[in-house]
Amino acid sequence: MPIKKLSTYNLLIVFLIFGGTDQIRTGAQGVADPRLTAWLRFHKSSFFKNNTILLYFIHCVNKDDIMKWGEVMGKLYIVRHGKTEWNDLNIAQGSKDIPLNEEGIKTATQLSKEIDLSNIDFCISSPMQRAKQTAIILCNNKIPIIYDERLKERSFGDYEGKSMSMDIVKQQWDYNLNTSDNNIESIKECLDRANSFLNDIIKKYSDKNILIVSHGCLIKCLHYCINGYNENTDFFDFSPKNATLYEYEMPDIKKLAKC
Repeated sequence: MPIKKLSTYNLLIVFLIFGGTDQIRTGAQGVADPRLTAWLRFHKSSFFKNNTILLYFIHCVNKDDIMKWGEVMGKLYIVRHGKTEWNDLNIAQGSKDIPLNEEGIKTATQLSKEIDLSNIDFCISSPMQRAKQTAIILCNNKIPIIYDERLKERSFGDYEGKSMSMDIVKQQWDYNLNTSDNNIESIKECLDRANSFLNDIIKKYSDKNILIVSHGCLIKCLHYCINGYNENTDFFDFSPKNATLYEYEMPDIKKLAKC
């Protein structure tokens, strides 16, 4: 039974009990550490009455874990920009700075009504026009917007402005092939850029709730950096939709996937 957060009082008591050791284990299975048993008898805390929780502390707790439970962790609310004319025509945009079309503005406006900005500290957006327009609509002058170059769309090189066959698209998401043919940004380069962005925001803003506005390929890379990937990952299992919100717990920097 996982425990996500302790009250300040319980956090202090448990830390004082276990503070002298890195890990408390019992000498025989099912027998509680005497210090914990004595504390329970004295305080009769309802927090520890559940036997599953008690056994969890006996067998698993260490000081680092206790301190993490006392931290307030933020969330990431990630949105792909609204639609553009090139989206409708299935044309590769990449680094081309294409604005939202009428439908893109409409769907971004609709999404803005569904997002509770009172629970979000600020927004970080790609500076590209289609993402910037979306961020401005979503934030509605109620929260600040920061622009970060690392949130720009993956470059498709010579394919930009053209329709790409599914065979070409599959090659671009083949981790082992890692192609950069025709001047496209390779999959590992895009994943590295996403990882760099996540590392920075975790270090600076781990307790903040952040709205992130970006692009299809970059959001795909953010998703897999958070959830993990390897050479066998099918990167088509997740494809973010336009003007759609995806929610993530603030990731542990030690667990971010790397190339």
